[in-house]
Amino acid sequence: METTDHDSRSVSKRIGGGLRLRAIGWMLTPIVLALSGAWAFDEPAKDAPEVGLRGILPAEVPADLTDEAFAALDGNWQKWGAEVAEQVAKLYEEENLDLEAQKKLLNTLQGKLDTMERALGDRQYVSLHDQITTLHGRLARRIEFSAAALDTLELDPGKVRNDLLTDADKNVAAAVAALDRKMNSVPGGRAWLGYVRSEDVLKVAKKPTETEEATTVFTNVREKIARRNTLEDQKKKDFLNQPEFVELEKSLGEYLAIAAAPPKTVDVKTVRDALTKLSGAVEAYEASGLSADAGRIPAEVEAVAKASADDGDRIDHFVRRHYLNYNLQLVASERFLSKLVHEERNESGQVVDQVDEASVRGTQSTQTAVGVDTKPSTGQGQLNLTLSGRTNSNTQSYTSQAVIYSTGNHQFLASKPVYFDGTSLKTGPATIQVNPNVYHYSATVYGYESGLFSGTATRRALEEANNRRGRALQHARMRVTEQVLPRFESESQKEMRDADERLQNHLHARLKQANVFPQATSVATSETQIRLSSSVRNDGELGGDLPATAYPARGDAVLQIHESLINNAFRRMNFAGRTMTDDEVRQELERFLSVIAGKEVKLELKEPGDKKETESAGEPRAFIFAKEDPIRVEFEEGEIRLVLRAGFEQEGKENIPLQQVTVPLIYRVEKDHILVERGNVSVAPVEKPQSVSTQIGYAGVIRKKIEKSIANRERERVITIEREGKPKITANVMEVKPLSGWLILRLE
Repeated sequence: METTDHDSRSVSKRIGGGLRLRAIGWMLTPIVLALSGAWAFDEPAKDAPEVGLRGILPAEVPADLTDEAFAALDGNWQKWGAEVAEQVAKLYEEENLDLEAQKKLLNTLQGKLDTMERALGDRQYVSLHDQITTLHGRLARRIEFSAAALDTLELDPGKVRNDLLTDADKNVAAAVAALDRKMNSVPGGRAWLGYVRSEDVLKVAKKPTETEEATTVFTNVREKIARRNTLEDQKKKDFLNQPEFVELEKSLGEYLAIAAAPPKTVDVKTVRDALTKLSGAVEAYEASGLSADAGRIPAEVEAVAKASADDGDRIDHFVRRHYLNYNLQLVASERFLSKLVHEERNESGQVVDQVDEASVRGTQSTQTAVGVDTKPSTGQGQLNLTLSGRTNSNTQSYTSQAVIYSTGNHQFLASKPVYFDGTSLKTGPATIQVNPNVYHYSATVYGYESGLFSGTATRRALEEANNRRGRALQHARMRVTEQVLPRFESESQKEMRDADERLQNHLHARLKQANVFPQATSVATSETQIRLSSSVRNDGELGGDLPATAYPARGDAVLQIHESLINNAFRRMNFAGRTMTDDEVRQELERFLSVIAGKEVKLELKEPGDKKETESAGEPRAFIFAKEDPIRVEFEEGEIRLVLRAGFEQEGKENIPLQQVTVPLIYRVEKDHILVERGNVSVAPVEKPQSVSTQIGYAGVIRKKIEKSIANRERERVITIEREGKPKITANVMEVKPLSGWLILRLE
């Protein structure tokens, strides 16, 4: 039968983390017994009282925060790391810390986190960036949980209710202010403020405590707005259904619901029990990464919500930040986006025009380039699709008196706003700015082509032409606008419409078919970049943590993928509980990836030119995958760790029982290639083996098979990006970094 034991990577660290106090205890036991007999000390209580975090946190330091873990900080940080490890051990293992001492220790450790954050922003410590990032993430999650747990335990239900009422008052005041602004923009609108008694509502909303007056006024106004659908006048009915009236009604209802409910009755023991179970579930998931442990967390959060005065708000905030956060983040700069859409055109043609009484003839050429200009926006991403260009002309203007020879150099920038909310693309109308420039360099005056007065006639003709230069510039601006803007509007609108169609009917459809469509997506833009964040998980699954690093785009794109996204995707594949050969595993991976890609994907198990190896005698011929978590990954400490939970089928022998096989993969970018090196394969039984010697034999057989299947590899670091109807472009992989649960890919 399968178990959810923590994986073998944690065993030695976990034992080491609790060894110090036990060893001291063994040495002191004879002395304590002797003293207690000599002086007849009263026997201490078997269990110290549970105060604050005592009994909620584990009795031993988590395996990833032991002194061994902090030893990764070397050099000048070595002593500092040892001090932090000692303080962490005190938080978990010191039994006599009272509540104030626990709070003081948490504040001290928060200061250590602040030190780490400052170091991460200081290039002086760039060599320790990865180690500090990893330890900061692990420690931050524990400190935030501890602080949230203490806050939850100390909540006064009456104060929680008053705080909720205060917030509800603020929401009511904000709704009145929004309605006031709206009515100021409507002819006769201020009369409606009297209808909803806005001054009375605002007056009582600003009072610091709940009053009977507030309940009376709010009830009256809310009922008045709610009766809008009974009005016979359809215009009044529609007017009162505007969002500002609806929002005011909603905010009044929320206040009244809180005011009507008595303070929540809280049993501290029930709260402690719920927090203890949640702590155990979180630590089990931290150590194992298994879905069974992950699945316990939402249920335990719900138990805390039912028991606590704030309905679990503080704990829910912690869990959403660190275990239900986005698990994919893409940051792309203007430069990278411009590269994706870049297109240049060079066009030339004849000029045939009429400007007032002059007939204009000549030639012109136009050079254009498509780019992207991002704009600050938080509700949704906003970028401008741009067309920058220059039109050069060489013309002759014919009148009844003279010919004027001119050159034109007209610069322009057309922009079409594009809005992206993560699921669809919308556009606004295109606009254009034109900076025309016309230079009259010569003239021929009829009757004065030569002779004594030809120069004077030419100068006067040019002076007259320059006096009318403003008109020429205006005409040039108009002509460039007429030639560029409609075409740009038409082509860019079609491009965006086609892109949205591909997004909706192709990419989204494929992601939904593969059951990896994001549950939530957020898009924001700044003056220099776009940031897209998505959460790929189903109910009962966990998401990501805070991003491991806040990489600036620096003229490139950075993709961060949390291990939860990959593991959630693995659960969509058909591995669980199946017996599969290497080829069948490859075929299932190809099937899943082909669905997402929308085209056939083929995976090569061997490098081109590798010799085909025959199956060795006694080598396992198939995987017998576990029913849960058959394949998952961990992104830690510079390694992509592929973790298999499987037994192995052997021909002519009994099957090897369920094992956990961990395969570290190390990625390095060198020159024009990405090198993938396999680390040492570890094998551990999921359940206690009947024979140690037999298990050693199993491990050897499995290790040999895995090492033959997963060899060191080398790949080009150039990625080809296909564009619909346009030439392909390429990007270089500059960095592949597994760090603190995230896989960071930097492209340029």
